[in-house]
Amino acid sequence: QEYDIQTMMVGGKPKIIGRDVTVEEVMHTVEKDRAYYRRSGGGITLSGGEPLFQFDFALDILKKAKERNLHTAIETCGFADESKMTRIAEFTDLFLFDFKESNPKLHKTYTGVDNILIQKNLSLLNELKKDIILRCPVIPGYNDRKENYDKICELANTLTSSQQKINNKTI
Repeated sequence: QEYDIQTMMVGGKPKIIGRDVTVEEVMHTVEKDRAYYRRSGGGITLSGGEPLFQFDFALDILKKAKERNLHTAIETCGFADESKMTRIAEFTDLFLFDFKESNPKLHKTYTGVDNILIQKNLSLLNELKKDIILRCPVIPGYNDRKENYDKICELANTLTSSQQKINNKTI
């Protein structure tokens, strides 16, 4: 995956995909929906790809959102240095944590990294008493195995900071 602005062919014509923005430009866009956030209880969610790959930018946006009393959430796979996870947690109300594969060897085969750091960061967020919604993106032919889901259910049930508890007998 390339993280730079790219030119791609769309309909036979070159098209620029992506653009650089400042934190203030993002916050200006976010502020346009403040009335909706107030009515719905929502706020800003950083998503991606993986927002933690642009750590400084993500941290600055979350800080600005908290200064403006906005609820903050981040969608992440949890693959980041512990120090970065700790810093980002300070300004994040909710983690939408994608846990793809319970088997470290299969995780490495499918993603290029094992899931040990990811599990450590999930535990760290739990210890920090952060709200976590543990999710499992279903990838047919890769992680769609009962034993994988059973282990993820067991992991979800260890999260004391999460409001979700899963009965893995129902899968």
